[in-house]
Amino acid sequence: LWIETRDSGTAAMGTAGTTSDCSRILGPLAGAAILAACGMGPTYVIITACYIAAAVLTALGGKGLAHRRAAGIGQASFTREVVEGLHYVYRTPCLHAGMWLAVLVNATVIPLTGGLMPYIARDIYHLDRFGLGCLLACFSFGAFCGSIGVSTLGTALPAARTFIAAVLTWCTMVLIYVFMPGPVSAGI
Repeated sequence: LWIETRDSGTAAMGTAGTTSDCSRILGPLAGAAILAACGMGPTYVIITACYIAAAVLTALGGKGLAHRRAAGIGQASFTREVVEGLHYVYRTPCLHAGMWLAVLVNATVIPLTGGLMPYIARDIYHLDRFGLGCLLACFSFGAFCGSIGVSTLGTALPAARTFIAAVLTWCTMVLIYVFMPGPVSAGI
């Protein structure tokens, strides 16, 4: 049993991030491979089946929490917990600043990388669907490396400075990516 302590919180978040980063690497590659092998219709059926399986497994995941409900643990309503969380963020200046930085990143860098990637693959690099999958996988590989770094060095890194350094590194890498002349220099 692994119990997360205050010192291991950053490392735990890095470890948790590796799972979603792996799915962002393997998902586009698998989707492009299935699309190339089976066509559009069967690919949608397979993806829908994966989402249904994930929903069923997620629904089955809460079955072991009955003892917590019986003890009265975790009985607060969802809206009450959200409001308490927002009040806590508002009262804590470091969290308040971090949330505004996250809003800024989500409003600027994420739309550039995620939203424009299909356009860049098709119209700039002249790639097909498989090339787009490779481009997305290469992009997600950087996030995976960052998650591994945070999970291994998480207890030794100051969280606020690491957050700011990661955002500046990401923005710098996106700026470098803008000037890449072709997909080979972009990592494919």
